[in-house]
Amino acid sequence: MSQGMYMDLIHCSTPEEVYATVRDWISDLTDHEHLVRSTILDIHADVERVMKQTLYHILLGVMFHGDDESEYENHCENLERTVTKLNFATVYRILKPCFDAYPAPELADIQLVNEVRNSVAHRQDPNKVTYKDRSPFGDPDCLAQLYLDGWAIRSVVGKFFEVMISDPRVRAEHYAKFYRENYARLKEESA
Repeated sequence: MSQGMYMDLIHCSTPEEVYATVRDWISDLTDHEHLVRSTILDIHADVERVMKQTLYHILLGVMFHGDDESEYENHCENLERTVTKLNFATVYRILKPCFDAYPAPELADIQLVNEVRNSVAHRQDPNKVTYKDRSPFGDPDCLAQLYLDGWAIRSVVGKFFEVMISDPRVRAEHYAKFYRENYARLKEESA
């Protein structure tokens, strides 16, 4: 089909008409409700993104490297595709025991962020959607709290990544480099 043919099928001639027509057909939400809904979905997507990055790097630590760099890169790409395809609930179930053990109460809000996202994604009546017993659609302070909780989760997961994955990996690489550089000297000294 040529460009614009689908627009013709729904009797629209401009992009603005398409956006308005499709939105009216698919949803009866107000502009305000659409804004809140998309904000909630974006907050959730950010949390999901950092959790998937963390899971990827945890699993990367057990990826066999071998001598062939291109083969290793292919394995890493496959791992990344696999982790990217996982749904939020699966990633969270895998990471939850680690998050529960980590001293950061902010991580307890991950499930609540997921629940409010599921409510809006599955088109629950906006008047019935709640986050911590308040409505993000009717109470702007609740939406601000949801945003700040999402920001805190992303920050803490970033710190978790740094403390639990990145720092130990860097230290191990440093020690391995030191060992390789000094192995011959140490062997001679011990002989």
